[in-house]
Amino acid sequence: TVQAVPAKGLYMNALDLLQGQSAGVNVSSDGINGNAVLNSVRVRGSSSILGANDPMVIIDGVISDITALSALYPSDIESFTILKNTSETAAYGSDGSAGVIQVKTRMNSGEGFRIAYEGHLAVSAPYGGLQMLSADEYRAVAADRGLYINDGGSSTNYYSALTRPSFVQNHYVALGGGSGPFGYRASVGYAQDNSVLKDKGNDNIVTKLDVNQTLLNDRINLDLGVVGSISRNYGLNDPKKIFYSAACQNPTYDAEANFRNPNAVLIGAPLAMIAAKNDSRNMNIATHASFSYDILDCLALNAFGSYYFTSYETAFTDGGSASRSESKKDDLLGNVSLHYDKTWGDHNFSSHIRTEYHVERNSRFWTGVRSLANPLFGYDNLGAASSIPLGGTGSNYLEKKLLSFGIELNYNLMGRYKFALNASTDGSSLLGDAHKWGFFPSASFVWDVKKEDFLVDNQTVSSLNFKVGYGRSGNIGAINSYVNGNYAQPLGVVPVYGYPLLALGTTYNPNPDIGWERVSSVNAGAELGMWNSRFLFTIEYYYSRPDKTL
Repeated sequence: TVQAVPAKGLYMNALDLLQGQSAGVNVSSDGINGNAVLNSVRVRGSSSILGANDPMVIIDGVISDITALSALYPSDIESFTILKNTSETAAYGSDGSAGVIQVKTRMNSGEGFRIAYEGHLAVSAPYGGLQMLSADEYRAVAADRGLYINDGGSSTNYYSALTRPSFVQNHYVALGGGSGPFGYRASVGYAQDNSVLKDKGNDNIVTKLDVNQTLLNDRINLDLGVVGSISRNYGLNDPKKIFYSAACQNPTYDAEANFRNPNAVLIGAPLAMIAAKNDSRNMNIATHASFSYDILDCLALNAFGSYYFTSYETAFTDGGSASRSESKKDDLLGNVSLHYDKTWGDHNFSSHIRTEYHVERNSRFWTGVRSLANPLFGYDNLGAASSIPLGGTGSNYLEKKLLSFGIELNYNLMGRYKFALNASTDGSSLLGDAHKWGFFPSASFVWDVKKEDFLVDNQTVSSLNFKVGYGRSGNIGAINSYVNGNYAQPLGVVPVYGYPLLALGTTYNPNPDIGWERVSSVNAGAELGMWNSRFLFTIEYYYSRPDKTL
């Protein structure tokens, strides 16, 4: 578990809190404008040959994704828990095959009404740059060497014309309260990062509300939460090309005059190239409701449901071409579980039985055009184009369903020796009839050496654990919906009696043998904490191998 350290500066992205905090977790981001667009998050590298390698993201029990996590306001996050070993992720079935990032957000503190504000302001400026000839130096060198130049009569520093000092800010307000069995917490955060490149940057606004209620002397617990975010990114098509063009431009040209040229984007005028747009907007909403009932002191029933919706829009223009697209995703999850936990003497036994149903629906629409009447129209006037290429406009809809049954058994002896067994059976609509179901077992053992008599009173060693585990997981991230049956796609337009007709062709034939990509892994390691865990040393060996590829 990684505690979310209070910000000591500007955190524009929630995953900045994870950078360098957990071994084996690598976060790579765009980095061009300091924006929150993530390229990848990997837990122990890539775990699948063809399938999905992004870890499963769970925010307050709601299955989300990396995009939703990056949109969370950093101050709303209390802690991350990273599950890496198959024995740890087994409780999440095949969805956790690439690792699991559990996110716990801040809830009501139970200390009465409280309100807090956090804000940061900063200024960033471009540093360095290529040292190129100024207009006067350019003229002088040409005259000295007897070279003809097309002197535009101006003096332009294209690097300065492209950049600016930028203003960065974020603001966060949270309030919470309640008394007795009722509590609530609400927050809103706003972050803006204007790029050092003119007219580029990103902003993000996040709102969050949580309400909880207990009944029957805390035997029943009800929890409801909702979080929504809108993030916008004003990006660049090719920043390297823009700066290369700026370095190569004749410094005697008038930059603004080039910008007003309708063909300025095509001829590489830097200010026109930076005006070309590659923008995106992402909207997320996640809501959940949970119910827990302590039937007996050692037996509890839990029910959980969540809904997650995201819409991702892109708009792109580059010279004479432009496009727009929108992708939408609905994710519905419901699970019911029964927990048993009993302690007698030095023994503790717990079990967890669950069933879960997960439906995910994805839809997409896109359109693209070429040969705009004026390149500066961009994506705001797609009708001003003379060419709509085949395949440039389209839509699709994909749906997948997953049903899972699982059991977890834990035995703890004297608080020192911990044994765990997990088994899950998952069935997916993506797979062929002969292989819809997969069985994924795991086992682990942890020895808490610190609690042994020869170390319990040692003041130097604050913790010492040895652990070993083995497990098998399943991955179906490389399989699209409907590929286990006849799948037809457009091949082109052909004339029939003078009328254009669209030809369809079979892309996939029915394949009842499409099955799980099964990955077996083993891990062994140790963790040593010294001087109240001021120093923490971890060493771990793990080996992962696919048993069957798709």
